[in-house]
Amino acid sequence: MLITTTLALFLGFWSLLFLVDYYCRLYKLQSYVEFSKRTGFVVSLFQLKLCTVRVDSFLGESTVFRRPTIRHFLDLWFFVGVGAAILSSGFMLLFLSDSLLSQLWSLATTSSKMGQENSQAATDVVMSAAVSGDGAGQRSPLSSSMVPIIPGINVPWTQLPLLFMVLMIAGLFHELGHALAAINENVNINGFGVFVVAVYPGAFTELENMALEEVSSFRKLKIFCAGVWHNLFLALLALISMQLIPAVSSLCYLVNKGVMVTDVQPESGLSSDGGLAVGNIVYAINNCKVYNEESWLRCLVNTGRVSYGYCLPKSVVVRGQAGRHSAVLSSLSSSSEIQCCESNTSRTHLCFFYRYYSESAKHVAVEYTCLSASYVTGRYICSHTHNCNSKTVCVHPALFNDTRLIRFYVANASTPVLFVGSVKMVAVHVTISNYVPKNTIAPVHLPAYFELLFRYVFTLSFAFAMLNAIPCYSLDGQFIARVLVDAVFGETTSSSYFGQWRSFVYKFVMFYGSFLLVSALVLSFVCYAFSLLYL
Repeated sequence: MLITTTLALFLGFWSLLFLVDYYCRLYKLQSYVEFSKRTGFVVSLFQLKLCTVRVDSFLGESTVFRRPTIRHFLDLWFFVGVGAAILSSGFMLLFLSDSLLSQLWSLATTSSKMGQENSQAATDVVMSAAVSGDGAGQRSPLSSSMVPIIPGINVPWTQLPLLFMVLMIAGLFHELGHALAAINENVNINGFGVFVVAVYPGAFTELENMALEEVSSFRKLKIFCAGVWHNLFLALLALISMQLIPAVSSLCYLVNKGVMVTDVQPESGLSSDGGLAVGNIVYAINNCKVYNEESWLRCLVNTGRVSYGYCLPKSVVVRGQAGRHSAVLSSLSSSSEIQCCESNTSRTHLCFFYRYYSESAKHVAVEYTCLSASYVTGRYICSHTHNCNSKTVCVHPALFNDTRLIRFYVANASTPVLFVGSVKMVAVHVTISNYVPKNTIAPVHLPAYFELLFRYVFTLSFAFAMLNAIPCYSLDGQFIARVLVDAVFGETTSSSYFGQWRSFVYKFVMFYGSFLLVSALVLSFVCYAFSLLYL
């Protein structure tokens, strides 16, 4: 999707929403006005908010939360949450400090080395990222502790609704933690709601400040740490769910029995007749067995790294032999392969070369031969003629650059699928799934959808927890740091010796945490830009 189209849709949506809200309020549309009062629905410039005060009455008056066993469980639950949040805060300070030093060192030493890396390594990285569907897997001369989420670049546009939903779930779970902890500590909730700012969804909890100031420091920590703790717990649930998907899916799907093609992009050569089709089950690439996505990737990487030959009878090779002069002249028309076949055989045949070892000459001659690609790829593989018996010779596809002759073995197909092209393009243009339906009733994309959903929930919820644990302004870490510093130095006046130290320590911790977070965010974009240039 073009950036201009995206911007037009964004501005059009918010303009329409703002105008609808404005005219409904201007003409006092009763149902709309009542809905707005009941839900706290407010529309402003690039912002939408819904707020309710019923959460306090619902949770506070519920008989479930008044039971002694539930109260004891919640006390223990949020007690563990305090420890988890404080450990997360310390971990993030150490982690970001180490990452900042590493990234600054990389920035200082990498500029002179750019462009000197092996291009094949970059190809392997692109294939890894394409198959995993995660831009975070990309490797560059610079590494980053954070990876920015950029729609259309490392997140497909088709996944934006799912991403939006997961962000809302993670935000709601975070704020419900604060709300539940506040109710458990007898602190009133003035409001609970959700919002959307531009394209970012979230949630919020408004606590009664007077009641909050009256509780002890440890009870405050329970409330402030609850959001981080709940996000960590949600991430754990998502991780467990991801591990259970293969076992649950085994009822309706085959696992580790090959991969199923779920999509082939139209611009790929594999989308034509005789190529891969949606629903094909690939169980091998060349002579590499494919069991799942991981082995699919490994086979593609191996195919890209090594161009194997095939042992063919010398009589067959000689029959298709082409003159060297004509083969070299034909190669001028293509930058990826030598053309030594006649036009009427070019669709099924391919030019191969082999090395002719002369007994009288000290050098090795290279000869070309036009052979059927399907016939050749069905023979034993070799890397050198010495790997073949005396009556055969090792022939290699006459291909250049990263172009390869790839043979896909498809289940229930009479012949394999042959493809001449870039291995990287196969990884980018072909989408596969680990799960093969046992029958036509089972939805093809269902396991992959839930796998992606839980992966997003784990990643974003864990990121929410770690970010909010950082002692940074406007994050939970700010309030956690304030309570901890006050607890260490005690209730002293700001003019006293300990009061001045308390103020200094708090400001230093907040400045350092904010500096680390801002630096990590800036460097993440810089490192990601470097990775795109590198690839």
